[in-house]
Amino acid sequence: MAMKKAPGGHAKPGKPKAGKAKAAKKTPPKSPAKAQDPELAAALEDLENVAPPAPPAAPKRIRSPRLRTADDVRRQVARLYAEARAGAIPTADASKLGSLLSVALRTIDHDLEARLDALEAAMNAGAGTSA
Repeated sequence: MAMKKAPGGHAKPGKPKAGKAKAAKKTPPKSPAKAQDPELAAALEDLENVAPPAPPAAPKRIRSPRLRTADDVRRQVARLYAEARAGAIPTADASKLGSLLSVALRTIDHDLEARLDALEAAMNAGAGTSA
């Protein structure tokens, strides 16, 4: 084995340089079925030439309904119910959207309760100082 000189003058073991060998091009072996059955060979070739599927279209942007009051939520529940009954939207989707509307209504109820508590506290504080 020949010794190569490493940077700094130290010798390190290595293989002697030889001419670079060209990498052999590997071709996949033909399957026996493909070679024997011309119909199968044609079908497989057709499958190999199929274009990849198109990427999914961007989701359609829809305007979100205004959900600021309990009445807004009630209107959306009625619309959702009518669309599900008419078959315009799948019932599974209607169920999921109904659950979200239920959460929206609970949030509105919570906000109303907090506002009512604040009004009651202000009235009680004002009633105690005027007498």
